[in-house]
Amino acid sequence: MKNRIRLAILLIVIAIFPIPTAQAKQTPSFYARSVILIEIDSGRVLYEKQAHTRIPMASTTKIMTALIVLEKANMDDIVTVSKRAAQIGGSTMNLELGEKISVMGLMYGLMLRSGNDAAIALAEHVAGSVEEFCEMMNQKAREIGAYNTNFVSPHGLDHHNHYTTAADLALITKEAMKNDLFRKIIATKTITIDGHTMSNTNNLLYANNGIDGVKTGYTSKAGRCIVITAERNGMRIIGVILGCDTTNKRTADALKMTEFAYDNYQIYTLYKANSSLGKTRVEKGKKSYVNLVVKEDVRLPLDEEEYEKLEYEVIYEKSTKKAVYKDDILGELVVKCDDDVLYSCYLYADSTCKKKNFLDYMKEILNLWLYPIK
Repeated sequence: MKNRIRLAILLIVIAIFPIPTAQAKQTPSFYARSVILIEIDSGRVLYEKQAHTRIPMASTTKIMTALIVLEKANMDDIVTVSKRAAQIGGSTMNLELGEKISVMGLMYGLMLRSGNDAAIALAEHVAGSVEEFCEMMNQKAREIGAYNTNFVSPHGLDHHNHYTTAADLALITKEAMKNDLFRKIIATKTITIDGHTMSNTNNLLYANNGIDGVKTGYTSKAGRCIVITAERNGMRIIGVILGCDTTNKRTADALKMTEFAYDNYQIYTLYKANSSLGKTRVEKGKKSYVNLVVKEDVRLPLDEEEYEKLEYEVIYEKSTKKAVYKDDILGELVVKCDDDVLYSCYLYADSTCKKKNFLDYMKEILNLWLYPIK
């Protein structure tokens, strides 16, 4: 009877105060036609929606324009504005025919004001013509693996053969973010330079939630587009949002994307740089073995459930008959979760181990003669 009473009381308590359970990760819905969210260091995709669909990208094109200019031009160079640049339509920084302006000034006009005139002036200065500059853009796209991208302009006005994918645009942005000046320019809210006062078209810089770039865009065919980057707690993300109907929806998508990333993921350091994950024996080597190490910290964005379920596979040569030199690739680390590969990297020899020669063998014989094993 007492047990029945206790059971009844327990059931009542559970009904009133249910046992907490782990909450499933809530994935938001996005208005945009095409979306991708990645963590910048690992390149891991945290969310995607039609991310490999070719789509127009409007002025987010200018991320690649800026990347090429940063690689090819001197920021102190002075550019004379051509007729083609001065007469271009769409968004501009109001350049005048014959005006002289620095490459640096044009870069701010390109990224803050989304100046189509700045894009043409920069293209002509770097390559001699817009067409040659677009060849540089396409070549760079192929170099970094953005194979579903094609540029026919440095500004992004609508053209049937001008397109990218969200995934490709994330790759392009990741490459551009390696440049310190690029990061400085895209995070600038307002500036006066070379007689031009400019404010950034990216209103999300004022959101106070870690967003510090990158570029907005709009055309009738592309819709409202934006590429964002943000950093919190040592984790930097890149988000690409293409094809929204309105600015408000674009902003809502960007904010939802940012909160989704930081509410659900954090960076876990799985191995420190130079951690040894195995040894390869060197047959007839001057020393017995070399350690196999990771070159850099192995850091991954993970949710808590993923971290608990991680599996590690270390693949390497247990022995070799060849001489080994420092930084030779001798293996691979693979990190998995539920059989999905989340990360992989090479394992490198931490030192050189050459094969023994005649003199080495003679020294061994002499040591055995002088210091016999007792």
